[in-house]
Amino acid sequence: MQSDCPLVMRKIFLVVLLQTVTINLAISQRVQWRSFSFTEENEFFNIFQHGIDRFYTQGLQFEFKYSVSRSRLFERLMIPLKGGSTNIYSLSIFQKIYTPGRTDLYDYVGDHPYVGTLFLSQGLDSYDSVKQSRLVSRLDAGVIGPAALAKNTQDLFHEVINNDPAIALNKELRNDIFLNYSMTIETDLTRHGKKFRIESKGEVNLGTALVSAIPGINFEYGPWYRSDRTFKWQLFFRPEVRVVAFNAMLQGGILNQAYADEAYSRFFLHRIKPLVYSHSTGIRLSYRRYQMLYRQVNLTREFTHQKPHYYSTVQFVFPLGGNN
Repeated sequence: MQSDCPLVMRKIFLVVLLQTVTINLAISQRVQWRSFSFTEENEFFNIFQHGIDRFYTQGLQFEFKYSVSRSRLFERLMIPLKGGSTNIYSLSIFQKIYTPGRTDLYDYVGDHPYVGTLFLSQGLDSYDSVKQSRLVSRLDAGVIGPAALAKNTQDLFHEVINNDPAIALNKELRNDIFLNYSMTIETDLTRHGKKFRIESKGEVNLGTALVSAIPGINFEYGPWYRSDRTFKWQLFFRPEVRVVAFNAMLQGGILNQAYADEAYSRFFLHRIKPLVYSHSTGIRLSYRRYQMLYRQVNLTREFTHQKPHYYSTVQFVFPLGGNN
């Protein structure tokens, strides 16, 4: 029965994905497509620690952004700012892969579990140009465990870069539910800065995958805002503190915790760090409506005995139509 579970969950996820795409194509008359983006996150792209292959090791996202004449379905679960805000919706699919600090060992008790996630996201970026405020709301729904196909992706990537596969990747956490809702609010504190901006940030995550709150601040420099230039650039530094109450990627997920036996639950991290500091440093480039972003993210320990972690993000944005 357990061996059939990943196949059933994969079929369910594919059906949901196909239905979501079909629905959005069917209502294309009310939709104005804005952009398509491809995002790759991997410690392989680090400047200071190249290819360390541990903890959060791989993330892949495909995202479409669009505006609508009237909201429907899951779009109505998103929260816009009041007044004359500009509302841009998004629909994406995201896969994330996590491994222990040592991938050459069969027994990784006390280390980060092997776990993959695969989920669909419905989002809304609501921006008020007068108050210089942004509210981003997002609903994520998918799976945690073998149904996320992390092993397939990891094996393929390691084959491409000619790296040894993780020995115990087949011992990843069992299938579980990934269902989360998040809200992020950002406000410009410098009031319409042309080159230098300081923004306050607050984020809340609630669901079966992650329960956390994140206060932070964004420092940004460059002629990105209020500029008519064809080519634009921006440097940024974004420190934040994560207050974490629950993290399924470390603690096993709600179903796993409810039904796991003692032998299996020893792979869970029952005690995690409630406070995690992180910062991201990077650059964003734009030519006409094409964009590229590179950033490096540094994190302190998320659990006892973990080393500080680093990974990098590379993102490309392509226009599809309309005005961004």
